[in-house]
Amino acid sequence: MGWRDILARAGLLAAVALIAAGCGEADEPPVPTLMVLPEWTPPPTFTPSITPTASPTPPPTATATSTTTLTPTASPSPIPPSATPTGTATPAPTFTPTPVQIVISSEVGAYARAGPGTAYDVAGTVGAGQRFAALAYAADDEGTVWYLVALAPGQAAWVSAWVADRADGAPLAAVALAATVPPSPTASATLAIPPTAALPGSAGAQTSDEFGVNLRNGAGLDYELIDTLPPNTPLQLVGRTADLNWLQVMTLDGRPGWILGELLRVQNAAVENLPVSWVEPDGATPVAAASESGQVILSGDILQEARRIFAHGQQLGNDPRSLLLIGDSVNVEGRFLDSFAEGNYTLGEYAYLQPTIDFFSGAGSLSAAYLTEHSGFKYDMILDPTWSNPALCTAAESPLDCEYRLKRPSIAIIHLALNDMLFYSLDHYRTYMYRVIPTLIGYGVIPVLTTFTAADDFRPELTPLYNQAIREVAAAYNIPLIDFFAAARPLPNRGTGEDGAHLSHREDWRIAFDGDQLVYGVTLRELLTWQMLDELKRNVLDL
Repeated sequence: MGWRDILARAGLLAAVALIAAGCGEADEPPVPTLMVLPEWTPPPTFTPSITPTASPTPPPTATATSTTTLTPTASPSPIPPSATPTGTATPAPTFTPTPVQIVISSEVGAYARAGPGTAYDVAGTVGAGQRFAALAYAADDEGTVWYLVALAPGQAAWVSAWVADRADGAPLAAVALAATVPPSPTASATLAIPPTAALPGSAGAQTSDEFGVNLRNGAGLDYELIDTLPPNTPLQLVGRTADLNWLQVMTLDGRPGWILGELLRVQNAAVENLPVSWVEPDGATPVAAASESGQVILSGDILQEARRIFAHGQQLGNDPRSLLLIGDSVNVEGRFLDSFAEGNYTLGEYAYLQPTIDFFSGAGSLSAAYLTEHSGFKYDMILDPTWSNPALCTAAESPLDCEYRLKRPSIAIIHLALNDMLFYSLDHYRTYMYRVIPTLIGYGVIPVLTTFTAADDFRPELTPLYNQAIREVAAAYNIPLIDFFAAARPLPNRGTGEDGAHLSHREDWRIAFDGDQLVYGVTLRELLTWQMLDELKRNVLDL
């Protein structure tokens, strides 16, 4: 048999093999598959006597369903070289997803931490507008999401979702859930604070010589941890609870806080002579109703309590002229008190307020920036170190604790409710008010609560309830109240703008107490605030 006959027969056998490999059942078409090719039966192998020079024909795929008969040509294709089939399906191609990007949204930057929570040590800082790839996420005990990012090659850290937005609207599900997180450590402060002089009339104490002691911003284990003081830390005693279980101390670098009394070694045993600087809410005080005519509520009992708070603050070194403004977007977008810092105001018949304006303006209180004022703020946020400025605050300091240390205020004007009402329950709102108010009182700061106004069609089922909660807390602690909700009732749209929540104002932002207080919510609120400050200056500060 000649070589041509051999090749012809080989081509015929290859064709038969191809037909057999391509045939399937006529009434059962193959099920289409993705990414994985079906197995196929290779044709028999031959070793031709002449090495073919043409390129080999690729092996067929098993997708044909017809029974077409193939006729070999005079010059058949060379038989492909022998190969051992593996029977392994072709693997699907792999894709590497692009990590979700996060953008730092805090205007002052933020701390990045060694774990997902404010109890972890600081690992670095991030600046406003910086972008990072979110490598994973985890939630802390409060349910807040934290993103794992790379601050630098080989340096991972966690950033709170409160200060970082996912770019391009990416869902959280696009970020991998962290398989493990570091164990929660004890928080520690990292910012160096200069020491202050000893306080007059304060007793001495030291922490245990065996273990560290937690310093908190309130008299209770559920209050925020400011720092963990090492053994043998010297302290000054400045206050106590009525039952003597908790003692208020001042560190040598000027930070007040609370320590469980049994953890201290007291050098002056007469702790009962310390002032009671922690006040529990009084449920017996009647609550002012919204229908009452009083808009600046300062009874004799409230003034007496304010004097006690102020006297304690003077012992702590508070500045009588320094204010603390606590608020949300109603403060920020409403430019609260800014017009008085700029001199853009007219007092009209209220010229008697000018000495009070000069008194607080001289200390820079009207032009100052406040960490406790921020659009979107809620009560729990001013207690959360996530919202502190890392350039000004220690790693464990909340905005409230940090601002107190920096400004040493004597009076706090508080307007917080809208965001709490939109996102939190009434019980949650009360809980955090009952944490913030005694913390301020313990710092010797007189809290002034303000009810909020809203248009009739803006959450009408909730607005009265949250305002009544504000009145209840003011009555429970016997502290001053500005009932702005009641005062704004006669104003157009209850003193609000088009959105029914933020206050109406003049286009030029001028504050004019010559009738504008009967039209604009911003003007009326600032008039009531100055009337309150004037009363406190004359009757409590005695200045």
